[in-house]
Amino acid sequence: MRSSILYLVVSFLFFISFIFFVFFYKMNDIKTYELTLSSQENNIHPLDVILDSSRNIIYRNTFVKNSLRTIQTDFSIEEKYIHKCEVTQNEFNLFVNLQNAKIKNSELPSLTFNHRVSGQLNAPVTGVDFYQAERYCHSKQGRLPSKEEWEAVANTLNGYIYPWGNTFLNDDSPYLDPLLNTTKKCGKISTTSNHYKIFDMGGNVSEWVTSDDGPLIKGANGFDQDKILSSLNFVSRKIAPDTKSPRVGFRCIFDKPISGEKISKIADGEYIIGVPNESDYVVFSSLLNGNKNKSFLHKGKDIKFDQTLKVGTYEVTVEQYKKFLQDPFVRLNVYAIENQPFNHSYIPLNWNLQLATLSNPVTGVDWWSAYAFAVWSGGRLPSQDEWSYIYLKTDPQRIESSQFDYLESVYLTCPVVGDSVCGLKGNVSEWTSSIVFSSDGSAEVIYKGGNYKLPYEETSEPDYMQSVSPYYRSESLGFRVVF
Repeated sequence: MRSSILYLVVSFLFFISFIFFVFFYKMNDIKTYELTLSSQENNIHPLDVILDSSRNIIYRNTFVKNSLRTIQTDFSIEEKYIHKCEVTQNEFNLFVNLQNAKIKNSELPSLTFNHRVSGQLNAPVTGVDFYQAERYCHSKQGRLPSKEEWEAVANTLNGYIYPWGNTFLNDDSPYLDPLLNTTKKCGKISTTSNHYKIFDMGGNVSEWVTSDDGPLIKGANGFDQDKILSSLNFVSRKIAPDTKSPRVGFRCIFDKPISGEKISKIADGEYIIGVPNESDYVVFSSLLNGNKNKSFLHKGKDIKFDQTLKVGTYEVTVEQYKKFLQDPFVRLNVYAIENQPFNHSYIPLNWNLQLATLSNPVTGVDWWSAYAFAVWSGGRLPSQDEWSYIYLKTDPQRIESSQFDYLESVYLTCPVVGDSVCGLKGNVSEWTSSIVFSSDGSAEVIYKGGNYKLPYEETSEPDYMQSVSPYYRSESLGFRVVF
């Protein structure tokens, strides 16, 4: 009797130890990124509001899409002065006459020498190339502003996204004729001046600037159709330096005050230039390829807001899935969804080959297996709306990682040092918990994100999705877990 009791006690302790071992063994080695799902609109950056309202026209503006990749940096200004106005036609004419008086035919007039349309010689000079603008500024003991200097002046120390503030104004285009909108007298539209009373940086004409990549133009002009985008301070356009356009003029910057020049001192200080880090949607906006895009600010019906969600930093790896398969309770279907098919196998496609690369994302698992793993790990699969929200709200720099036509380690899908969510744009597509019904009435499960077999351009938008049978297995389909 005593031996039987001892046997039962030992068996019970062994069972408890076994349960503890299994629990401890599977205890979460999944690294997570904590994300707050906020329903508060007051956290939205003004640039995101602009991008959301423009989401169906961004795709046709290559220069805007490229500018959206400009990284925020600090830029210092000390003892600089800049023209309050763009250089006028009259001022440039005087320069041409003076140069030609010294050396005959040494300087060409602008292509809009007489401004015949508007009859205003006090309108900005246009039809001058980069080199002419540069020579003019040098003749005044100045130079063309750098891209960074121009943007700092436009931003002001307040860090605005437009020269006048953070809300778009279309006041600078009062005429139906775009040519008239580029030949207005300096400061005619006072609402578009900046706080330093520097005029027309967001309109009238675009302006030549210098950069490490060669001549660029900054600022919108009267011909721009999508001025809500081209007026953004960080937007730049690359054009040939010998371009002479009725849309492009210039102003000069000086390293000291110059007598006779209508200039303003730029406030000394540290300026923030580039795309604001606080914006959530800039990178994704730069990936848009069409004119039918769901609002970035859309609140998915499957999202429970005002809570904290822990998101798997990486897609589930082969090594993590191996531990799942070694748990004896998995074989008993303890973690299975109620309607999982009888005799279902959790073994992925080409499992023995996958075991050679433990840090790769596990692939070739059907939805039933992904669901069971998520439960086993103490989490769940994200819904499609949650997945899109995560894609939009996590660190956008992760999108810069390179694209390969082969599967890579999950730890190579994140160039950002520190916490983030990695691999959402590629490597493998990912199962979600969202179910739809096909035209024949059969249930299908949505997967999100691109993978190494699909063209990046087709899958990079947050709304990209496909639906397949829950039995579907593919070497380009994996999953991640949320908690």
